[in-house]
Amino acid sequence: MKRKSHSKTTCSSRPQFLRFRAVKKASRRVFHWLIALSLLPFFFATVHQLVLMLPILGEEGWKSWWIYAAGVVFYLIFELIFHKPMWIYVFGHELTHALSGILSGARVLKFKATAKGGEVQLSKSNIFVVLSPYVIPIYMVMILALFAFLQIWFKQPELTYGFQFLLGLTLAFHISLTIIALHRSQPDLKILGYFLSTTLIWLGNALILAVLCISLFKKTPSFQEYGHALFSETIFLWKLGLRTAAEGIKWIHLHILSSAG
Repeated sequence: MKRKSHSKTTCSSRPQFLRFRAVKKASRRVFHWLIALSLLPFFFATVHQLVLMLPILGEEGWKSWWIYAAGVVFYLIFELIFHKPMWIYVFGHELTHALSGILSGARVLKFKATAKGGEVQLSKSNIFVVLSPYVIPIYMVMILALFAFLQIWFKQPELTYGFQFLLGLTLAFHISLTIIALHRSQPDLKILGYFLSTTLIWLGNALILAVLCISLFKKTPSFQEYGHALFSETIFLWKLGLRTAAEGIKWIHLHILSSAG
C-alpha cells in the first residue's frame, strides 16, 4: 500500500513539476529578450560612432590604412577562390574557449578540434567562456602580442608593414568565419538564446573595431571623446525607445482596447 500511495503522489506531482519548468523556461526567455532589447541602443550607438570615423580615416589619407585593407582583401579573395580554413578557425575557437576558461579559474578536461567541429570540456563555465570565441579575434591577439614582442629588438619599417597586413587579414578571417559559424546550429548560443547571444557578440565586435580605430589612427577621437559620444547617444536612443514604446502602448489602449471594450 505504501508503494502504491507513493506512486500516485509521484504521478500527480509530475504535471505540476512540468508546468513549473515550462513557466521557468518561458520567464527566462522573456528576461533574456528584455536584456537584449535594452542593449540595442548601446549597439546602435556603437555602430553609428564607428561609421562617423570613416570620413576621419579618409582625412588621414590612404597611406595610413591601405596595408590593413590589403590584408582584408587578400583573405577574402583567398576564401572565395580556394576554401574556408575551417580547421584553423575551429582550433582558434576552441582555444579561446579553453583560455577564457583558464582565466575564469576552470580546468581544461578535454580539447578537440577538427575541420568538422570541436569540443572543449571545462570544470566550470560562464557566459564569458561561452561567447568569447565569437568576440575575441584570437589570431589577431596573437599578432598583436608577437608584434609587441618583436618591437623590443627590431624597429624596421618592414616589421610594421607585415604587422598591418596580418592584422587586416586576421580581422577579416575572424569576422567572416564568425558570420558563417552563427548561421550554423551552435550549442553555445542556446544558453542565453539566439537574440541575446548575437546582440552581445556583435556589440563586442563593434567595440573591438572601435578600439582598433582609435588606437591605430591619429585623427580618430580619443578614448575619452569616444566614450562621451557613445554614452550620450546611448542615453538619447534609450529615451527615444522608451518614449516610442509609451506612445505605442497609449495608441493600443485608445484604438484597440477601448473599441474592444
